[in-house]
Amino acid sequence: MKRLLVKAPAASAAPKGIILCLVPPEDVAHQLALSGGLPEEELHVTLAYLGKTDSVALDQVKEAARPLREYLKGLSALKGEFSGVGRFTIPKKDAFFLTLDVPGLNVVRETCCNVLKMCGLPPDNTHGFTPHMTLKYVEASEPVPVQRLTPVPVEFTHMELWYGSTHLRVPIGR
Repeated sequence: MKRLLVKAPAASAAPKGIILCLVPPEDVAHQLALSGGLPEEELHVTLAYLGKTDSVALDQVKEAARPLREYLKGLSALKGEFSGVGRFTIPKKDAFFLTLDVPGLNVVRETCCNVLKMCGLPPDNTHGFTPHMTLKYVEASEPVPVQRLTPVPVEFTHMELWYGSTHLRVPIGR
């Protein structure tokens, strides 16, 4: 099976997390990125957090891509829209985000989480699942950068497993 590894651009601090995520197409990321926010190439919707790179080998993550690929090839591209704005309070700053509405995403995510669990990569269940894409971190006293969003359609044709700055693309559909 063909695998496509993509290296993310070097950031100021190398990422250490492992996630399963949806990455918006370049044109959508370009349209939604905010000045002073996260770079377009870092925009993503986290489906599952799988720990840190110092506790899981890259080979284990690569192996988990096989059963994920088998499951995802039976699906069609995931279509939906970014349609709302929100804010999470986190310890240092608040996360300003866009909500994502994709019919059936919860079921797809749950199945992917079960596949990852069977591969020895149990997702962290500390928080519930709220499909969103963080655009910018803001100070607690700062207003949100956008008050309202005109819905932006999006189609996801693959998921990605991010192992630090190494990105493994897993296609959706044949």
